[in-house]
Amino acid sequence: MNVTPSVFVLGSFVAAFSMKVARLPSSGESLRGESLLLEAGGKGLNVAIAARRLGADVDGIVAAGSDRFAGMAAEALAGADLPERMLVRFPGASGAGVGLIDAHGENVIAVYPGANELLSARDIEATEDRLAHSHAVLAQFEIGDAPIAAAFASARRRGVETVLNPSPFRPVAPAILAVTDILVVNATEAAALCAAQTEMGGIAGGHADDLAALAGALFGAGIKVVVMTLGADGAVLWHRDGTCLRQPAFATEAIDATGCGDAFLAGLVVGFARTRDWARALQVASACGAITCSKIGVIDALPTWAKAAELVDRLII
Repeated sequence: MNVTPSVFVLGSFVAAFSMKVARLPSSGESLRGESLLLEAGGKGLNVAIAARRLGADVDGIVAAGSDRFAGMAAEALAGADLPERMLVRFPGASGAGVGLIDAHGENVIAVYPGANELLSARDIEATEDRLAHSHAVLAQFEIGDAPIAAAFASARRRGVETVLNPSPFRPVAPAILAVTDILVVNATEAAALCAAQTEMGGIAGGHADDLAALAGALFGAGIKVVVMTLGADGAVLWHRDGTCLRQPAFATEAIDATGCGDAFLAGLVVGFARTRDWARALQVASACGAITCSKIGVIDALPTWAKAAELVDRLII
């Protein structure tokens, strides 16, 4: 299908520091860094740039502060051919993150939200006309609940698909789950989500060692499609009707896992919007994650559609 997807991203911006180390430090230990990278980041900004690089028309909203890092957000939007109107500025600090990556590509990350916490439902109201023209609205959890709830409710009224990746994880408000069409989580997040929702009386809990039961529990909250990423074991997608698709991970040398989940998410949404085929979308998403893991840093590692499709066609028989 020759469809140009249109994606609206509820974004987040952080000034992202990445340091390569031989191994991750123990408590109280100092290590010598092998390399240091500073780039514009944030899960929402990563997804927006990834979707644009895959050929989607991308709009959305991204918050930055009034500090020296704020200019990085504007430069990143311009460099990725994303509209300047996405950027909303607030007085005070921008978001910032620090990641350590070991020799195997495993990482630990700490994020200070800064201006990302200041986005509100009122900011979403100013974007509703733009949101209405998209195929999908995407949100992650580096921003607060209020803008997500407002945007998803607006999307539901207009028949626009909503996609939630609750990462970094926190319990998801039932009101947000009720207007979420597609949920993308890793297995740990899925188990934590079911446990949190069970405590709130929102859904019957699944068993942490039974992925299908976890997916079924999430369908009880109103979700239509659940996608779980399983690291080296690939990804699994369940439809509410019980249909299940499994996608093996593509073999790659993992250099830096930072941003791989964001690349997967963008690949999944853009892939499905372009093909309307969930199996193909999972393949593209997995390829995007694998390619992004193969370099240190995120933005320069995010693939084009042609590069992702080339990997899929080379490895899928």
